[in-house]
Amino acid sequence: MPDRRKGFIFGRRSSGSFDVRTLDNEKISAGISCKKLKTLEKRKTILMERGMRLPLHA
Repeated sequence: MPDRRKGFIFGRRSSGSFDVRTLDNEKISAGISCKKLKTLEKRKTILMERGMRLPLHA
């Protein structure tokens, strides 16, 4: 990152750029090229967010 902050990739854009945020969901960059990113560590687990289930209507 240009400002040396650490973040997580939350999504990939169709243009090839990445959405990078902190775990607190603070946006670091909405679209940054992979050329400007540096891998610090590969993932060892999968981070999942649980949501509330809505009932299905028949």
